Amino acid sequence: IANVLSKDYSPLNQLWDDQQWYKDWRGAMDSAFAPLMFSEAIPSAICESHYDIQPEGTRIMKTVSGTYQYVAHIEGEISDRSAPILCQRNPDNESNEEFICDKEQVCVEDGFCYQDKDENGQPDEEKPVEGYMYKITWGVSAPQDEKQTPYIDEDGVAISFNVWVYPSDGSESKPIYQNGGEIAGPIELRNGDRDKDLVMRYTGKNYDRVCIVWDKRMKSYLGAFNSGGDYIGSVCNDVQTVTAGTVDFNSAGGGTQSTKASAGQVQTTSNW
Repeated sequence: IANVLSKDYSPLNQLWDDQQWYKDWRGAMDSAFAPLMFSEAIPSAICESHYDIQPEGTRIMKTVSGTYQYVAHIEGEISDRSAPILCQRNPDNESNEEFICDKEQVCVEDGFCYQDKDENGQPDEEKPVEGYMYKITWGVSAPQDEKQTPYIDEDGVAISFNVWVYPSDGSESKPIYQNGGEIAGPIELRNGDRDKDLVMRYTGKNYDRVCIVWDKRMKSYLGAFNSGGDYIGSVCNDVQTVTAGTVDFNSAGGGTQSTKASAGQVQTTSNW
């Protein structure tokens, strides 16, 4: 409330913000005026925390100039009911198989995946395997200042990362991208670069969490947002169930490539 009362005096507000008497006055104003607004007093300390509490799946970083910048965001969605699993376009452009399925499955001419436990190339059952549609979207922005990317290499790569999915049964997590077998940090950005992608996939496996996991990490100025130190940690979000029609099923059915940072070299994996 005191912030509202003093908003017309922003220069003085900035001048006094670190003064204890001003903080005491602001707290007193909250206590005095809150009852008039049919509300309990809200401690002004909440206003002083700035961006310490961030939305799930989002990371905000303080820059050297003192401003705040969104550096990463990720979301995961799953359809609320299962459907026959479509074959996926093979990320290996040199393979003779244009479309593939998961291990112990075979892609049949109708475009769906069938159970093939003995992997003899013939379906074991008459009906295709059913699974759920996953939609994962993410975006990352690298800091402009090299001081905030201490792992920058001689090629100018400032940060690198991958996107991982985590099974609900606690088994081993799976990477979404690879570059010539490299999975730790296949997506690479230079200072000031941005990248984003949307990945859609049918699978019979259950995942409940998605994360952006850094290989070459970035550093927040003065360590504003990471309780473990100055470095920005993994950015994660829970997979949300959505009703049919919310996920665009027509966009599925093949691996996608990342944007400019990958230069066409980074591809989605097919084992998750």
